[in-house]
Amino acid sequence: MPKEDNRYPGHCGIYLSDNYFIQSSSVIGKIIISNFELNDYWKKVLVGSKDILSDDNVLKKIKRSKIT
Repeated sequence: MPKEDNRYPGHCGIYLSDNYFIQSSSVIGKIIISNFELNDYWKKVLVGSKDILSDDNVLKKIKRSKIT
């Protein structure tokens, strides 16, 4: 559980859809899929989120990249 004096988030995940996100669990030691609505812990500690795929600058970089 984060402490009150934490200045920065200590974990991140990738949102999938329908309140599900993928994350690396240090407790379990593997990649897992979690749900914000079904897990009280994530409801309490979520700091924020950002949709990077609707950010024009990110989209331009993706289109220019050779990654498929």
